[in-house]
Amino acid sequence: MDTDACLAPDFVSKIWTDEPHIKYQGVFVELCAHTVIFNRSWVRPQPDYEAQQIYSRFVTDIHAFLNATSQLVANRPEVISSHASKSQHMRELIQFGFDVPDYFWTTDGDRARDKIESATRPLITKGSSGVRTIAELLDNSALNQITKVRYAPPLIQNRIEGHEVRVHVVGSETFALRVDTQIVDYRYATRRGFPISFERCEVPNEIQSRLLVYCQSHDLVIAGADFIVCAETGAWYLLEVNPMPGFEFFDRHLHGQIADAIALLKPEAPTEMHVINMEVDLEWGALFISSSRRPNVTI
Repeated sequence: MDTDACLAPDFVSKIWTDEPHIKYQGVFVELCAHTVIFNRSWVRPQPDYEAQQIYSRFVTDIHAFLNATSQLVANRPEVISSHASKSQHMRELIQFGFDVPDYFWTTDGDRARDKIESATRPLITKGSSGVRTIAELLDNSALNQITKVRYAPPLIQNRIEGHEVRVHVVGSETFALRVDTQIVDYRYATRRGFPISFERCEVPNEIQSRLLVYCQSHDLVIAGADFIVCAETGAWYLLEVNPMPGFEFFDRHLHGQIADAIALLKPEAPTEMHVINMEVDLEWGALFISSSRRPNVTI
């Protein structure tokens, strides 16, 4: 169910009752009846103030419930906060021993111009918050808009030539797909007329072990990790670990193995529900990202 459903006239949400439930389009969903809950709810700007208030109350309630319930949640909202800042996320990945492409982040237009003009290899630009953006090759036209980094600073990385590998982690299992395409952001290859192919592949034991340790240390029950394998050296560079992965698209190429693994996850030991006060900042989704970089369609 999309979180925008809370704006529908027939939507009913009763979270803080003895039997928390949601009712929408004639479907009754009893939240405590499930052993595993897959969480992919996030805050999105709404068209007007009234809609934003309704949306805010629902997302605040559902996030608080997901943080407090004794059920197994993949993943709880409280454990994904580091992903809201790409620069912080990069530092964490380095601390866990992963290789990441050289990068920089700045709100200083002059510094950004100097870094771009002195670059000795192609650069990639992407949003620096947790909001989904389109990764693109940085070209000279970007210099004409360099002053905008003061308001929407991007994360700029060296481009690594090679193929990408998407690794999904579910509990202690991993599922890897090699992705080959000519476009920087493979998610939009088909829409932009580029061929793309997917193939099962193996992940080096050291990389796999390190990824599992990272996820376990961050209480991530499920995650989607994007690697790029350097064509010249064979080195694996980690681009990000997504704590709210849209795995369905990739699962088509894995014959449903990811969904099956999620369904077989073992619930946590029963505990008393504990209340966690969680404030949802409605503006965070708009930070560090220009509206033109937001995709209209998700997979």
